[in-house]
Amino acid sequence: MKFHVLFRLDDICQRMDYEKFKRFQDIFDRYDVKPIIGVVPDNHDDNLNPCEALPGFWDLMRRLKNQGWVVAMHGHTHVYSTKESGIFNRGEKSEFSGLPYDQQLEKLQKGLEILRGQGLETDLFMAPSNSVDENTMRALKVCGFRYLTIGSTDAPYEWYGLTILPSRDAKPGRLCELATVMLHPNTTPERIFVLTEKFLEKNRRFVIDFPSACQLPKLSRAKALRQEKKYRNMQKVVELIYPIYKNMREIAYNAKRTLSTRK
Repeated sequence: MKFHVLFRLDDICQRMDYEKFKRFQDIFDRYDVKPIIGVVPDNHDDNLNPCEALPGFWDLMRRLKNQGWVVAMHGHTHVYSTKESGIFNRGEKSEFSGLPYDQQLEKLQKGLEILRGQGLETDLFMAPSNSVDENTMRALKVCGFRYLTIGSTDAPYEWYGLTILPSRDAKPGRLCELATVMLHPNTTPERIFVLTEKFLEKNRRFVIDFPSACQLPKLSRAKALRQEKKYRNMQKVVELIYPIYKNMREIAYNAKRTLSTRK
Protein backbone atom coordinates (compact mmCIF):
# COMPACT_ATOMS: atom_id res chain seq x y z
CA MET A 1 0.00 0.00 0.00
CA LYS A 2 1.17 3.53 -0.81
CA PHE A 3 0.88 6.07 2.00
CA HIS A 4 -0.12 9.71 1.47
CA VAL A 5 -0.34 12.56 3.96
CA LEU A 6 -1.95 15.94 3.31
CA PHE A 7 -1.77 18.92 5.69
CA ARG A 8 -4.41 21.58 6.27
CA LEU A 9 -4.45 24.71 8.45
CA ASP A 10 -7.83 25.74 9.89
CA ASP A 11 -9.26 29.04 11.16
CA ILE A 12 -7.13 31.35 9.06
CA CYS A 13 -8.37 34.93 9.46
CA GLN A 14 -7.16 38.49 9.91
CA ARG A 15 -6.84 38.36 13.71
CA MET A 16 -5.38 34.85 14.05
CA ASP A 17 -2.25 34.12 16.08
CA TYR A 18 0.18 35.09 13.34
CA GLU A 19 3.29 34.00 15.28
CA LYS A 20 2.00 30.41 15.44
CA PHE A 21 0.88 30.54 11.83
CA LYS A 22 4.37 31.79 10.87
CA ARG A 23 5.94 28.84 12.69
CA PHE A 24 3.95 26.43 10.59
CA GLN A 25 4.75 28.46 7.49
CA ASP A 26 8.48 28.22 8.22
CA ILE A 27 8.27 24.45 8.85
CA PHE A 28 6.32 23.81 5.66
CA ASP A 29 8.61 26.03 3.59
CA ARG A 30 11.65 24.22 5.00
CA TYR A 31 10.31 20.87 3.79
CA ASP A 32 8.62 22.24 0.64
CA VAL A 33 5.15 21.22 1.82
CA LYS A 34 2.10 22.89 0.25
CA PRO A 35 -0.83 22.65 2.69
CA ILE A 36 -4.48 23.59 2.40
CA ILE A 37 -5.29 26.85 4.20
CA GLY A 38 -8.88 27.27 5.39
CA VAL A 39 -9.63 30.99 5.15
CA VAL A 40 -12.67 32.39 6.97
CA PRO A 41 -13.99 35.07 4.57
CA ASP A 42 -15.80 37.26 7.14
CA ASN A 43 -14.87 36.02 10.60
CA HIS A 44 -17.20 36.93 13.47
CA ASP A 45 -16.06 34.21 15.87
CA ASP A 46 -14.23 35.94 18.73
CA ASN A 47 -12.52 32.64 19.61
CA LEU A 48 -10.48 33.03 16.41
CA ASN A 49 -9.37 36.58 17.28
CA PRO A 50 -6.54 36.30 19.82
CA CYS A 51 -4.51 39.09 18.20
CA GLU A 52 -4.86 42.42 16.45
CA ALA A 53 -5.65 42.36 12.73
CA LEU A 54 -2.60 41.49 10.66
CA PRO A 55 -1.71 44.26 8.18
CA GLY A 56 -1.40 42.78 4.72
CA PHE A 57 -3.35 39.61 5.60
CA TRP A 58 -4.94 39.30 2.17
CA ASP A 59 -1.60 40.02 0.48
CA LEU A 60 -0.09 37.16 2.48
CA MET A 61 -2.89 34.79 1.43
CA ARG A 62 -2.34 35.70 -2.23
CA ARG A 63 1.42 35.16 -1.93
CA LEU A 64 0.92 31.74 -0.38
CA LYS A 65 -1.56 30.81 -3.09
CA ASN A 66 0.96 31.84 -5.73
CA GLN A 67 3.52 29.61 -4.00
CA GLY A 68 1.26 26.58 -4.35
CA TRP A 69 -0.63 26.64 -1.05
CA VAL A 70 -4.29 25.84 -1.72
CA VAL A 71 -6.98 28.15 -0.35
CA ALA A 72 -10.19 26.57 0.95
CA MET A 73 -13.23 28.54 2.05
CA HIS A 74 -13.63 27.79 5.75
CA GLY A 75 -17.27 28.61 6.32
CA HIS A 76 -18.55 32.16 6.01
CA THR A 77 -18.47 33.84 9.46
CA HIS A 78 -17.44 30.77 11.52
CA VAL A 79 -20.26 31.53 13.96
CA TYR A 80 -22.11 28.42 15.13
CA SER A 81 -25.82 28.99 14.62
CA THR A 82 -27.28 25.53 15.34
CA LYS A 83 -26.64 22.47 17.49
CA GLU A 84 -26.96 20.06 14.57
CA SER A 85 -24.15 17.55 14.06
CA GLY A 86 -24.75 17.00 10.34
CA ILE A 87 -23.77 14.03 8.18
CA PHE A 88 -20.16 13.48 9.23
CA ASN A 89 -19.67 14.97 12.69
CA ARG A 90 -20.84 13.82 16.13
CA GLY A 91 -20.48 17.27 17.66
CA GLU A 92 -23.38 19.53 18.52
CA LYS A 93 -22.54 22.78 16.77
CA SER A 94 -22.60 23.97 13.20
CA GLU A 95 -22.53 27.10 11.09
CA PHE A 96 -24.56 25.38 8.38
CA SER A 97 -26.25 22.10 9.36
CA GLY A 98 -29.90 22.53 10.23
CA LEU A 99 -30.35 25.84 8.41
CA PRO A 100 -32.79 26.04 5.47
CA TYR A 101 -31.28 25.52 2.03
CA ASP A 102 -31.76 29.16 0.95
CA GLN A 103 -29.91 30.49 4.01
CA GLN A 104 -27.02 28.11 3.46
CA LEU A 105 -26.82 29.02 -0.21
CA GLU A 106 -26.74 32.73 0.64
CA LYS A 107 -23.94 32.25 3.20
CA LEU A 108 -21.84 30.29 0.72
CA GLN A 109 -22.38 32.89 -2.01
CA LYS A 110 -21.40 35.75 0.31
CA GLY A 111 -18.24 33.95 1.39
CA LEU A 112 -17.25 33.23 -2.20
CA GLU A 113 -17.85 36.84 -3.18
CA ILE A 114 -15.43 38.03 -0.50
CA LEU A 115 -12.71 35.58 -1.53
CA ARG A 116 -13.15 36.38 -5.22
CA GLY A 117 -12.82 40.08 -4.40
CA GLN A 118 -9.44 39.29 -2.81
CA GLY A 119 -8.24 37.22 -5.77
CA LEU A 120 -8.67 33.96 -3.83
CA GLU A 121 -11.37 32.15 -5.80
CA THR A 122 -11.62 28.51 -4.76
CA ASP A 123 -13.67 25.37 -5.40
CA LEU A 124 -12.63 23.68 -2.13
CA PHE A 125 -14.77 23.94 1.01
CA MET A 126 -13.87 23.29 4.64
CA ALA A 127 -16.78 23.35 7.10
CA PRO A 128 -16.40 24.75 10.63
CA SER A 129 -16.60 21.86 13.10
CA ASN A 130 -16.65 19.55 10.06
CA SER A 131 -20.43 19.86 10.04
CA VAL A 132 -22.57 19.84 6.89
CA ASP A 133 -25.96 18.39 6.02
CA GLU A 134 -27.74 17.46 2.77
CA ASN A 135 -28.70 21.09 2.14
CA THR A 136 -25.07 22.17 2.49
CA MET A 137 -23.96 19.56 -0.02
CA ARG A 138 -26.58 20.67 -2.54
CA ALA A 139 -25.75 24.34 -2.04
CA LEU A 140 -22.01 23.70 -2.41
CA LYS A 141 -22.60 22.07 -5.79
CA VAL A 142 -24.81 24.95 -6.97
CA CYS A 143 -22.12 27.47 -5.93
CA GLY A 144 -19.50 25.71 -8.06
CA PHE A 145 -17.57 23.92 -5.34
CA ARG A 146 -16.04 20.66 -6.51
CA TYR A 147 -14.18 19.48 -3.42
CA LEU A 148 -14.88 19.07 0.30
CA THR A 149 -12.29 18.21 2.97
CA ILE A 150 -14.23 16.27 5.61
CA GLY A 151 -14.94 12.78 6.90
CA SER A 152 -13.07 9.71 8.06
CA THR A 153 -12.39 7.42 5.14
CA ASP A 154 -8.96 6.21 4.05
CA ALA A 155 -9.23 7.58 0.50
CA PRO A 156 -11.27 10.10 -1.53
CA TYR A 157 -14.71 9.34 -2.93
CA GLU A 158 -17.57 11.02 -4.80
CA TRP A 159 -20.86 12.09 -3.19
CA TYR A 160 -23.46 14.70 -4.11
CA GLY A 161 -21.32 15.55 -7.14
CA LEU A 162 -18.38 16.53 -4.90
CA THR A 163 -15.03 14.87 -4.31
CA ILE A 164 -14.70 14.16 -0.59
CA LEU A 165 -11.17 14.13 0.84
CA PRO A 166 -10.90 12.65 4.36
CA SER A 167 -9.69 14.81 7.24
CA ARG A 168 -9.79 13.31 10.71
CA ASP A 169 -6.26 13.51 12.13
CA ALA A 170 -5.44 16.20 14.71
CA LYS A 171 -1.70 15.49 14.60
CA PRO A 172 0.74 13.84 12.17
CA GLY A 173 1.56 10.19 12.67
CA ARG A 174 -1.00 7.94 10.99
CA LEU A 175 -0.03 6.49 7.61
CA CYS A 176 -2.77 5.14 5.34
CA GLU A 177 -3.93 5.55 1.75
CA LEU A 178 -4.71 9.20 2.53
CA ALA A 179 -4.51 10.93 5.90
CA THR A 180 -5.23 14.65 6.23
CA VAL A 181 -3.73 16.34 9.28
CA MET A 182 -5.86 19.22 10.59
CA LEU A 183 -3.83 21.87 12.40
CA HIS A 184 -5.27 24.89 14.21
CA PRO A 185 -2.54 27.56 14.57
CA ASN A 186 -4.48 29.61 17.13
CA THR A 187 -4.54 26.79 19.68
CA THR A 188 -1.53 24.67 18.73
CA PRO A 189 0.57 23.60 21.76
CA GLU A 190 4.35 23.43 21.54
CA ARG A 191 4.41 19.63 21.29
CA ILE A 192 2.49 19.71 17.99
CA PHE A 193 5.09 21.98 16.37
CA VAL A 194 7.82 19.59 17.52
CA LEU A 195 5.86 16.53 16.41
CA THR A 196 5.14 18.05 12.98
CA GLU A 197 8.79 18.79 12.31
CA LYS A 198 9.92 15.35 13.47
CA PHE A 199 7.27 13.73 11.31
CA LEU A 200 8.43 15.64 8.25
CA GLU A 201 12.06 14.78 8.94
CA LYS A 202 11.23 11.08 8.72
CA ASN A 203 8.21 10.98 6.42
CA ARG A 204 8.46 13.88 3.96
CA ARG A 205 8.34 11.42 1.04
CA PHE A 206 4.74 10.52 1.95
CA VAL A 207 3.48 14.12 1.98
CA ILE A 208 1.50 15.28 -1.05
CA ASP A 209 -0.37 18.44 -2.04
CA PHE A 210 -4.07 18.90 -2.68
CA PRO A 211 -4.02 18.47 -6.50
CA SER A 212 -2.13 15.17 -6.08
CA ALA A 213 -4.61 13.99 -3.44
CA CYS A 214 -7.46 14.61 -5.87
CA GLN A 215 -5.83 12.25 -8.38
CA LEU A 216 -5.65 9.29 -5.98
CA PRO A 217 -7.85 6.23 -6.69
CA LYS A 218 -11.31 6.75 -5.23
CA LEU A 219 -13.37 4.46 -3.06
CA SER A 220 -16.81 3.41 -4.21
CA ARG A 221 -19.48 5.43 -2.44
CA ALA A 222 -20.85 2.29 -0.76
CA LYS A 223 -17.45 1.38 0.68
CA ALA A 224 -16.76 4.97 1.73
CA LEU A 225 -20.07 5.28 3.57
CA ARG A 226 -19.39 1.99 5.36
CA GLN A 227 -16.06 3.43 6.54
CA GLU A 228 -17.78 6.64 7.66
CA LYS A 229 -20.34 4.65 9.65
CA LYS A 230 -17.66 2.45 11.21
CA TYR A 231 -15.68 5.47 12.39
CA ARG A 232 -18.77 7.15 13.88
CA ASN A 233 -19.49 3.95 15.81
CA MET A 234 -15.90 3.96 17.07
CA GLN A 235 -16.41 7.55 18.24
CA LYS A 236 -19.44 6.47 20.24
CA VAL A 237 -17.39 3.78 21.99
CA VAL A 238 -14.60 6.24 22.77
CA GLU A 239 -17.11 8.72 24.19
CA LEU A 240 -18.39 6.02 26.53
CA ILE A 241 -15.01 4.69 27.59
CA TYR A 242 -12.95 7.89 27.87
CA PRO A 243 -14.64 9.28 31.04
CA ILE A 244 -14.00 5.94 32.77
CA TYR A 245 -10.37 5.92 31.61
CA LYS A 246 -9.90 9.53 32.74
CA ASN A 247 -11.38 8.75 36.15
CA MET A 248 -9.11 5.70 36.59
CA ARG A 249 -6.05 7.78 35.70
CA GLU A 250 -7.02 10.37 38.29
CA ILE A 251 -7.50 7.69 40.97
CA ALA A 252 -4.11 6.16 40.14
CA TYR A 253 -2.44 9.58 40.22
CA ASN A 254 -3.95 10.46 43.59
CA ALA A 255 -2.98 7.07 45.04
CA LYS A 256 0.61 7.53 43.85
CA ARG A 257 0.78 11.03 45.31
CA THR A 258 -0.59 9.77 48.66
CA LEU A 259 2.06 7.04 48.82
CA SER A 260 4.75 9.54 47.96
CA THR A 261 3.61 11.86 50.76
CA ARG A 262 3.67 9.05 53.33
CA LYS A 263 7.25 8.20 52.45
